Amino acid sequence: MDNYQRQPVLLPRNLSALETWGFGLTGHVGWIGTAPAIHAALGSNAIFVWLPGVIVAMMLNLQVQQLGKY
Repeated sequence: MDNYQRQPVLLPRNLSALETWGFGLTGHVGWIGTAPAIHAALGSNAIFVWLPGVIVAMMLNLQVQQLGKY
């Protein structure tokens, strides 16, 4: 068995800081109008959509974080 250490792979930066922030903020701004419309359409049943959605989103963020660390 080889006993060696893996060297981290450094990825080149493809987007500028302004472009990166722009993509991040675009999603948040889009949800400002979308989320209340969905909530109003579903009424009191909205909790059955939001709760699983929040759990899935948290799991996805944790998975991306772990992949980023790896």
